[in-house]
Amino acid sequence: MKSIQSTWFNEFSEHIDYHCGWLSPGFNLFSWSLSSLQLSKLFNKTELVTDDIGAELASRLQLPYSSIKTNLEAVKHESYLWVSNKLYTYSIQNEPFIHLDTDAYLFNQVDRRLLTASLTAQNFEYDHDNYIQAYQDILTHFKYVPDWICKDAYGRLTAINAGFIGGNDASFFQEFTTVVADFLERNQAELGKCQYDYLNVFVEQLLFKKYADFKNIPIEYISPIEFGPPCDYKMAEFTQLPVHCNYVHITNYKRNPTVCEQMAQRLWLESPKLYERVLTVCRQLEASHHAISQPAALQPVPSPFYRTEHLLNSLQAFSLFNKSAEELEIFIDALPEGQLKVVVTDVFQYECRRQDFSRTLPEPAIFKSHWQHYSQQTNTFLGLPLEVFSRKSIRQSAYCFRIESEWNWAEANEFAGQTADRNLIDNLQTEPAYYETLLYVYPHAGIIREHLLDAINILILDALETTRSIDSVVDGICDQVTDHQSQVDHQQLRDTIINRIRHFLYHGVLEVV
Repeated sequence: MKSIQSTWFNEFSEHIDYHCGWLSPGFNLFSWSLSSLQLSKLFNKTELVTDDIGAELASRLQLPYSSIKTNLEAVKHESYLWVSNKLYTYSIQNEPFIHLDTDAYLFNQVDRRLLTASLTAQNFEYDHDNYIQAYQDILTHFKYVPDWICKDAYGRLTAINAGFIGGNDASFFQEFTTVVADFLERNQAELGKCQYDYLNVFVEQLLFKKYADFKNIPIEYISPIEFGPPCDYKMAEFTQLPVHCNYVHITNYKRNPTVCEQMAQRLWLESPKLYERVLTVCRQLEASHHAISQPAALQPVPSPFYRTEHLLNSLQAFSLFNKSAEELEIFIDALPEGQLKVVVTDVFQYECRRQDFSRTLPEPAIFKSHWQHYSQQTNTFLGLPLEVFSRKSIRQSAYCFRIESEWNWAEANEFAGQTADRNLIDNLQTEPAYYETLLYVYPHAGIIREHLLDAINILILDALETTRSIDSVVDGICDQVTDHQSQVDHQQLRDTIINRIRHFLYHGVLEVV
C-alpha cells in the first residue's frame, strides 16, 4: 500500500498564502515537514499531489517523497471549496492507498487491519456543529438531495474524520468523487447560500460515511473512540511521545500556540537538519519579492504594562500608553486609597515580576543551545517505561518563574483553562483571592507563556522546589488530596499527576537531575 499527501497554495494578486490556516507560515512548513518525514519512515512509497508552488517548496525543503505530482495546478479550486482538491487527489489513485493530512503524524506502524480494509479513516463521529449547520443549510436551500444523505437510525448525523483516510477499494473513491461532483453541480446556484467552512467538512467527512453506508462498505478506524458533541478530539498529545502515542492530528488547533510549539519541537527532535531547512526556506521566502502571506495591518508592540494601562484607561479619566515602570509607579502611588488602587497595584506588581523574569533569560543563541540539549535529554527520559520513569529524580528548571497575585491577570492559555474572552476590567468588581501563575518560555515562537496554576499544579511545583523522585511527588500529592477528598479515584489522580509532570517536562518547566 502506498501513502499519499496533498497540499496546495492559494495565489492572490499581491501575495501567496503560505499560512494555510496556521499560526504562521513557519508552523505550516514545520507541520508539513514532520508529517511527510514520519510517513516516509513507515511506507516505502510516499507520493505528494500538489501544485507548482507546493512542488517547488517540497524540493527546497528536501521532503522525503518518492514521487511528486503537480496535478492540482490545473484543477485546484478556489479556497472556498477546498474539499474538491482532496477528493480529486483520492480519485486519481488506482491502487490501495492511505492519505494523511499534513497536520497529522504517524509515530508507529499502522495496524494491519487498516492496511487490509476496504475503507479506513481516522475515527467515527457524529452530531458536530459543522454537520448540523451544513445539513440544515442543504435541506433549506438545495434542490437536489439524495435519499442516502440522512440521519442514522438513532437520529444522528454520522461522519468520519479524514485526517487519515484510504483503503484497498480505490474504485470507491473514484465513484464517490463523481457522485459528490454531481451533487455540487446540480446545486451550483445554491452553494453561495451555505457556510463554506461547514460545507467542506460536511462533504469530505459526512458524505463519505453516508455513501459508504449506502454501498454497505464497512470502515475501519485508526482510533477506536467515537467523538460526539461537544467535539474534543484530544489527538494532539505530543507530551505522550515518544512511546505512549501512535498518532497525532492537530485538526482545529493550527492557531493554538501551545500545539504549534509542541509540534515544532517534535520536528527538531526527529530531524534537526529538516527543522533548520524550514527556517532557511522561511527566511528565503521573507526575502523574496513576493510577500509570503497576506500583509497584516501593523500592530503596535504591546507595552509590558499593557494590563495596568488598560485598567486605568478603561476609566476614561486617563490616557496612558507605553509608560515606563517608574512613571506608572508614581501615577499609581498618587491614586486615592480604595479598591481601584489595590487592584491596579496588584496588576502592576504582576507585570513588574514578569519583566524581571524576562530580564533573567539568556541571549537567544545561548538559550537555543540549552534548549536543544534539554529537549534531547527529556525526549529520552519521556520514552522510559513508567516504572523506570517514576524512579527518576526531577526539579524545577531555572527557566520558569511563579507569580502570586490577588486577582487573575494571566493571558489566554487554552491548555490551562484560560480563555481569551475574559475581561480584565471585571477584576475591579471582583473580590481578591489567591492566584498563582507560571511563566515559561516557548523557544520556537520566541514568547513567554503564562499558565494559571490549579491546585494540582501548585502541589507539583511546590514539591519540586527541591530535587525529588517522581514516585515520591506522586505519592505525596495523592496523600494530600485524599486527606481532603476520600472518595477520589486514586488511579485517575495518579495518571493526572503523571501527565501534568510530562507536560511540564516537555516545556522545560521541570528538568531531569
